[in-house]
Amino acid sequence: MTPASGLSAEVVAFSYTYDRLRSASLPPSGRPPAILENGLNGTSRGIELAVAAQLAPFWRMTTTYTHQRIGFSLDTNVTEVNRSSAEGNDPRHLFVMRHALTAGVLEADLIARSVAALPLPAVPGYTELDARVGVWLTPRLELALSGRDLLHDAHPEFAPSPSQLRRVEFERTVRVQIGVRF
Repeated sequence: MTPASGLSAEVVAFSYTYDRLRSASLPPSGRPPAILENGLNGTSRGIELAVAAQLAPFWRMTTTYTHQRIGFSLDTNVTEVNRSSAEGNDPRHLFVMRHALTAGVLEADLIARSVAALPLPAVPGYTELDARVGVWLTPRLELALSGRDLLHDAHPEFAPSPSQLRRVEFERTVRVQIGVRF
């Protein structure tokens, strides 16, 4: 849908059904090793909204929001060991806003993202900012400075499993890059 010149909008609703996904059950003895089966079933439903705007000849903004719900069920004869925690551990909400500027030999990108908490294993939601500024020194040689996760020294994005309490932390990174176009 294009409501005005330089502005576009898109709405996508989705619904997926999966069956015979990998599952792991304990044998009748109740002791490892687990038996790998295909007794897990899942659904994923949601909506994604996107808006893009050409705010000026050199400035483009894109914003997206996704809301999703994921659910799992087991076949009647299956007792899943990890209760589908890894398969269903996705954020319910995701918001991303990107600004891209291009003025002659100068390029700049600013990306803000907000991700909802993960349910199991629990990981808090977070909001972060990424930025990149590049200059084309020649038509084939670019020098750029970029940074990721600039709002915090570090933040967790996921935990490997409920039994591992230590979350994986992503730290702030800043780098200088030289790019060559062939």
